[in-house]
Amino acid sequence: MTLGRVDPAAGDTATASDVADAVAEMEALYDAASLVRSVPDAVAPGEIAARIRALLASGRYRLVTPPN
Repeated sequence: MTLGRVDPAAGDTATASDVADAVAEMEALYDAASLVRSVPDAVAPGEIAARIRALLASGRYRLVTPPN
């Protein structure tokens, strides 16, 4: 609710499919973060960092998309 993703007045309820999709998305994001953290002293080349930013901005991951 704080982020504006849930509107209690709308009566929206998550389906099992919605929950499964969100879990899969979160696991993929955790996997990517784990990979990045596995070499904490390394600096990602600019192209890799740009691709990660583009992926996050693509809208493919609903959990990291800012609310409207």
